[in-house]
Amino acid sequence: MTTCRILVIDDEPAFHDILSQSLEARGFEVAHAYDGASGLAALAAGDAHAVILDLSMPSMDGFEVCRRIRSDPALAETPVLMLTVRSMERDILAGLDIGADAYVAKPFDPDALALRLRALIERSRT
Repeated sequence: MTTCRILVIDDEPAFHDILSQSLEARGFEVAHAYDGASGLAALAAGDAHAVILDLSMPSMDGFEVCRRIRSDPALAETPVLMLTVRSMERDILAGLDIGADAYVAKPFDPDALALRLRALIERSRT
């Protein structure tokens, strides 16, 4: 299997470090964006196999980023996993309703996250 490339869109630099270490130890390549607009630009310009998206970001929240990914024909099939501290049922349902493929609350289990990402990517390839 080729290396899976993940784009992380989250406004917390320390979280990027933690997530990068976790995913890279499990064989993923990780790219970073620190706000919604730069995340959308990176996704459009790059070749990410999946996106990990936080909900709480300045200017454009994760819900809006996901809406824009789903409304862009060139990006619409990209798997989106929301990874956020917002774990209320209404947030989970809203995220799934706008098109997220998975929703994981922080803190997360690194092995479970890696398995979920691989499953989302494999499903998007078939």
